[in-house]
Amino acid sequence: MEQFALFIRQVKNRIRDFLPEEYQSAVVTAQSTPRNNDRMGVSLIIQKEGQTFPFAFDLGQYYQMRLNGDTEEMVLSQIADECVKQNQKEQDLLDFEKIKNRLWMQLLAKESNQERLKSCPYKEIEGTDLVATFHLHTNNEKDSTEGILVVNGLLEQWGQDVDSLYREALQNMQHQMPVQIKNLNDFLLSGEANQKPEQVSCNPVELYVMTNAKGEYGAATLLYPEVLQTLAENSNGDLFILPSSIHEVLVMKADGGMEAKELQYMVMEINRQEVRPEEVLSDQVYRYGRESQSISLAATREETEELLRGYFPLEMQGHPGVQELLDMESEQCLRGCIFVKNSRRGSFNL
Repeated sequence: MEQFALFIRQVKNRIRDFLPEEYQSAVVTAQSTPRNNDRMGVSLIIQKEGQTFPFAFDLGQYYQMRLNGDTEEMVLSQIADECVKQNQKEQDLLDFEKIKNRLWMQLLAKESNQERLKSCPYKEIEGTDLVATFHLHTNNEKDSTEGILVVNGLLEQWGQDVDSLYREALQNMQHQMPVQIKNLNDFLLSGEANQKPEQVSCNPVELYVMTNAKGEYGAATLLYPEVLQTLAENSNGDLFILPSSIHEVLVMKADGGMEAKELQYMVMEINRQEVRPEEVLSDQVYRYGRESQSISLAATREETEELLRGYFPLEMQGHPGVQELLDMESEQCLRGCIFVKNSRRGSFNL
């Protein structure tokens, strides 16, 4: 952790040397900011005079580059290049008509993301403990998960509401990040090719992985219209949905196999032993009703509380040893910054 603290100090002190002349009077700060499941990260904020929405860059990601062998100069150059690139696009970000086809969504558990959700609009997913947050692609690859989190200030600037964002993002995702389904056992053994929903019939003893074409943040595919209903019709029954991670869910037929409580116990075990804390989606298991065409929590509140008594809460972690380097409280940062996020690969796990 001392090395990360030294890295933060060096970046703050040297980043202006790698930025163009117009950034020499910019305010450079390092601030604590919440990530998925309220895991606290450290972001670098570079704000030029008069800038409406400064961009926040995840220093954990760039520290990982140092750990992987990049020189300090290489890392600083990449931060500076990304800062200039994003600031050149700032005016486009303020025009909803220009950017609406770049919207996409990520699913999160509401209860374990209270700090993160203070900064951004979100849509509650009926019948579940989940919410959808909104993001923008930052490049021309529409199936990429590199992007920025839509914050409350952007929503106000656009003059839109959450429902309009949801409609646009869902339409984009169905075309740009289509659903993919694979039999778990066959895939692990032989890398079986992806299947479309109309090709899949679930049963009570097999699990199917459901994600998007990118394989990242693919749990949101459970929002795609008609996908779960098609699977339920093909399977001639209700479905259980297990939140494997923020990147995928597992689907199986609900009739005649394991009980919801057994499945929830399995999900809790895996969340605490196998899944990276920042990639955990939820401890819940969901049931999709073929007749009701709706999703709900599969286990009762009493069953969930009984199971949770045997577990510690999911661990949330901050940054001991770096607090003295941070320039302001995270809430102040959250009110006005746009967080640049990259794909899950290469992130530094503190």
